[in-house]
Amino acid sequence: MCQKLDLVTFFNNIGDSIKDTWDNAVDDVKDGWQDFKDNIRDEVDQKITDFLLDRVFPDSSDEFAKNINGLFDRAREGRQTGANSTAQTIEIMDIFNGVNVDALCGNCLKFVDELKGIDDTSDSSDDDPVEQRDTFMDLFDIICKAYVNSTICTEAVRTFVGQIYDSIIIPSVNSTYACQRLAMCPYNINNDTLNPYVQEILQDKPTTNIPTATRRSTYQVMHMTDLHIDFSYQEGSWAQCGGYQCCRADSGAPPNASQAAGYWGTLATCDIPARTYDQFLKFVSNNFNLSFILWTGDNIDHEVWRQTQATQTEPTNNATQYLNQYFPNTTIYPMFGNHEGFFSDQYDTVGNESDWLKSELGEMWQNWFDAESLNEFETYSYYSRVNTERNLKVISLDTQTCDTLNFYLIRESSVDPLNQLEWLRQELLDAESNNQTVFIMGHIPPGSLNCDPQWSARFRALADRFTNIIRGQFYGHTHNDQFQIVRSFADESPVGVIYVSPSLTTYTSLYPSFRIFEVDADTNQVVDYQQYRLNLTKWNENTNGDIEWDLAYTFLEEYNLTNTSFASFDSLAERIKSDEATSETYAFNFNSGGQNSDNLIQRSIDYFYCSAKYSEPHEVMNCLGLDPALTNLEYFASQYVPGLLPSPENSN
Repeated sequence: MCQKLDLVTFFNNIGDSIKDTWDNAVDDVKDGWQDFKDNIRDEVDQKITDFLLDRVFPDSSDEFAKNINGLFDRAREGRQTGANSTAQTIEIMDIFNGVNVDALCGNCLKFVDELKGIDDTSDSSDDDPVEQRDTFMDLFDIICKAYVNSTICTEAVRTFVGQIYDSIIIPSVNSTYACQRLAMCPYNINNDTLNPYVQEILQDKPTTNIPTATRRSTYQVMHMTDLHIDFSYQEGSWAQCGGYQCCRADSGAPPNASQAAGYWGTLATCDIPARTYDQFLKFVSNNFNLSFILWTGDNIDHEVWRQTQATQTEPTNNATQYLNQYFPNTTIYPMFGNHEGFFSDQYDTVGNESDWLKSELGEMWQNWFDAESLNEFETYSYYSRVNTERNLKVISLDTQTCDTLNFYLIRESSVDPLNQLEWLRQELLDAESNNQTVFIMGHIPPGSLNCDPQWSARFRALADRFTNIIRGQFYGHTHNDQFQIVRSFADESPVGVIYVSPSLTTYTSLYPSFRIFEVDADTNQVVDYQQYRLNLTKWNENTNGDIEWDLAYTFLEEYNLTNTSFASFDSLAERIKSDEATSETYAFNFNSGGQNSDNLIQRSIDYFYCSAKYSEPHEVMNCLGLDPALTNLEYFASQYVPGLLPSPENSN
């Protein structure tokens, strides 16, 4: 049998220390479930800390060890600010910027080589492949059971971790590339291939000539994103349950009324009930005359451990039926998000293992497509459709091709999965030749830290080249209210704006939100937008009848701007950095009014500024003073370390 690496030893140690306790407690967990989980977590928390310091980062500095310990200590003392807190996000990123990445990468390469049977120092080639895979699954099953209900671990582990394992052991998969995808090895953009691509794309860029909006008349477009409808939401359940998904029957009873799930939703680690989605559509249909709707996905709840492929698209189907009920005659442009795949984030860009998703969604949405766009979607997963009334081409992208959590991409040898960027280029050339303007929509923003840097840089080149005709870019995914500026390769001047709309879900501690864009009818320029939020404090006390969303702000008025030009957004980014009032306003809106934005620390302001100023992950990292090669690691750490941190004690 093969030698066990540090990662395997880590999981085995956890398993040895908790398995007996687990087996003995399963029969009577109802009586002491929370105490049991707390005891298990206390033990695992310390082992994770030791693991990070002694095994994953054994050669890192004393300062790194001090910072990791401090992070866990603050969480234990109850000063954890929440998984979506910008202050915590940037703190974790700053800490992990100090890791010894060479040691981390070396350990990963050894681990992957051993699994593939090409490590000369082990005898893994003699292993039974099935037994090795089962052992790999069992190890992750143990740690899963330490954190969540045992009944949902095995299927989740064998689906998600199995996908990683099956990708890693493919003989043609390069070990270094696999470890880069797993956020263990530095990931640098290959400028030897990028620079010629950029030069080719920009060689025929015309002189910039963007018309000024006339504002003689405007039309309205709604952008809705990240619905995350929870059909198992239960009013009165424990909203602060300490798990990955609360506000459900199995969350338990709250210790006091202040921690109970509200009727319409809750500012916690919870998604929204279906009735809130229904009321949202009713409110919009009664109050706005929409020209069309942009719907950028993530419709299923966050309890990924319970999901199955057979039921994965049911929430999207329900959401579609609601839309058809309230907007039977409105044009709708849909796209799926990272959560629509099974397992979450997984989408096959090499084979046909994700054809089921295209087929099921194509059938649901066929009334919103014409024959050509339906065929494009069901064949490629992306599509374009021309709105003849507006002389506007809407291009809908499958951003799973850039999702760094999509471990199918471990198998991908191309920097342009599904040939989507080349298709986008041809679509833009076609629009240019036909004097059409363009909206681009998708789920994951190209500037998100979990969008592949190679893909993002190439997308930026296309946005730069076609700045004259791209009138708007619309994304979701982050759940936050933000924007990102696309910059010219020639002189760093602003050549585009990416609008990132906040989520309808409350996950995590966000007020439900949607956005209405005002668009100039003559030029298809976005001239303003209205941001709406649901006051849960008010409406959770009014459970009878219809509810209403409040106008949170209009963009130009909120930020004291006269227009939505690229230069105006650039000046706003600078004010976020330099003006305290602007930074606090932006921070408040960034979190949809759900978190305190007073007395921001400088690093939080840095994060807001950098993520607005640039639209490439590596550029954002450079701006933050962090190592761009660690972008994947930094994103993984900022998203998942909070889930490992001990939860603060629940107050009474």
